[in-house]
Amino acid sequence: MSRRFFALAVSVTFAFLALASCASGDAKETSEPLPIVSGGATEYVIVRNDLYPSSNPAVRAAVYLKHAVNAVTGAEINVKTDWDGKEDNTARKEILVGSTNRQESIDAIQQLADGHFIIKVCGDGTKIVIAGKSEHGTEAALQYFCENYLGYRSKTDFTAKDELTLSLGMEIVRSYMGGSAIPAGSSEEAALIWQDAGTVEDGKRKLARTDVLIYKLTGDKGGAYRLELDIEGQYLVTVSTDTETYYRLFAFTDSGYGTPRGKYSADLTEYFAESDTVYIRISDYRPLDENSPIIYSVNLTEGDGSGQSE
Repeated sequence: MSRRFFALAVSVTFAFLALASCASGDAKETSEPLPIVSGGATEYVIVRNDLYPSSNPAVRAAVYLKHAVNAVTGAEINVKTDWDGKEDNTARKEILVGSTNRQESIDAIQQLADGHFIIKVCGDGTKIVIAGKSEHGTEAALQYFCENYLGYRSKTDFTAKDELTLSLGMEIVRSYMGGSAIPAGSSEEAALIWQDAGTVEDGKRKLARTDVLIYKLTGDKGGAYRLELDIEGQYLVTVSTDTETYYRLFAFTDSGYGTPRGKYSADLTEYFAESDTVYIRISDYRPLDENSPIIYSVNLTEGDGSGQSE
């Protein structure tokens, strides 16, 4: 069965993951509150893996959390690596993002199935784990946490408050696969956009004659995926793994496609065979005509099932 693979990028690239539709998984917590930010200040630090480069999705997720906390609460929260040498970090209040050398991270991730993430307040609340089975799962976990607990959806879509409180014993496990397509104009779509273009109105993204829209989609290298676009007009869709060389994926003139609105899809498996990231470029096939592309939603599904339109 084809399933949606969510991927989010932090601040500028928080690639691909729409988590409002996540419904599967377990949730546990007690009624005892655990203040994370109080009065616009916090004792916690964000910890990420020391071995990961700055381009790693989990590192981007940690930075995204820092900016989100500051935007909502005004609190300055530092990001540090998990390398402490011989220093005892046992009593330090830490939010552990992704895979770290802390035992709390190791234990939490070990219990996850593929395609799942966890948000867990450990013990007395000194350590909080936000992590996925994969690095992209960690991105998904961070977006879920920011939207549902911090109230942060994007740089321009959040509600300011000077506190953030969780609960002792809180443990949430969610699948980040499944759900509906990402609608045009949503914060989830904004997280996918590598190069912005067009105008958005009433859930539609309209491209002008010379507009070029590029989505950045991430998955597992070697995985099987399909792109699904709810689109109409005289569109040309190309694909790249390096943002430099683009290959034709499909156009409205191809067999099985057309100008009427429909959910048109194409197999991306061969491109994910060599990379964990692909770039989808959408432009007007015939700029001199009047029928420029209109995009309603985008979706990346796991599997290489066939079928063009509905």
